[in-house]
Amino acid sequence: MVEYCNTKDIRIKIYEVNNKHSKCNQENSKEDRNYFKNIDDVRKSPDCRSYYAFKKGWNDAIKGKLYDKIKAKKAHTNIGNLFGWIYGDCSDEMIKKVWETYIENNKKYFDKEW
Repeated sequence: MVEYCNTKDIRIKIYEVNNKHSKCNQENSKEDRNYFKNIDDVRKSPDCRSYYAFKKGWNDAIKGKLYDKIKAKKAHTNIGNLFGWIYGDCSDEMIKKVWETYIENNKKYFDKEW
């Protein structure tokens, strides 16, 4: 998500979830920006199942469920959950567009050429 935001010139802040000592009023340090580089990336090349996983994560976010596992691994479901928290309840067309942009910006991270 950090890379996606960078390509869109979106300034980001990383917040601690369920933590009394949140850094929400501080600028992100280099250490904060590198935090997500250490998360296990289990994403596979996108297909229809991964798109439905992305949508499931998004829909769970709309219902108020933030995945705790986002701190442990990158998966299409987890990424969908994060985008769901950012964009909220959107049309299927909007979700599909976000999916396509996310896939385009993350091709180099997937396990296979496609």
